[in-house]
Amino acid sequence: MQKGKVKFYDESKGIGFIKDDAYPMALSFHVTDLNTMSIQEEDRVSYEKRGLSAANISKIE
Repeated sequence: MQKGKVKFYDESKGIGFIKDDAYPMALSFHVTDLNTMSIQEEDRVSYEKRGLSAANISKIE
């Protein structure tokens, strides 16, 4: 699992971007990739990288 921070999330459209701790670029995600009920910008998350997208996203408490 990789870790990063939510840099943008539009709940009404169900899309967002995660800035990976180890990579310079942001990865996109869709609300269907979330394992958590609620997520906000600046939340720390763990996820699986799939190409230029993130999947299996969980909020880190």
